[in-house]
Amino acid sequence: GGDIPVKGEGGRDNLKESIEEAIDLSTYLSATLIELKEKRDEPKVSQSGFQAEPETVTMLLSGLHTLYTKQYEENQLDYCTKIDALIQSIKSACKWTDEDEGKLLK
Repeated sequence: GGDIPVKGEGGRDNLKESIEEAIDLSTYLSATLIELKEKRDEPKVSQSGFQAEPETVTMLLSGLHTLYTKQYEENQLDYCTKIDALIQSIKSACKWTDEDEGKLLK
């Protein structure tokens, strides 16, 4: 900006100018807060770059299903919840289908 007008120089009303600037500041701060909230609320996706062949994923999920069943039989429901979350996370990342589900080792 330019020089700050004193006593309304240039026909400007300093109070009106100040209010308009405060509104602009409020608008930009609100937009920034909304952007930060959206970024914070985005699902976190691991960018580790881990890659596995479909057969490997099938073996991993089969093992996790077996572990889940064993823990369920032992009434370890908290552990089952964690295993299930891991299974669902892997399936989501791999775009798992019903056809893939049929290939799990039983």
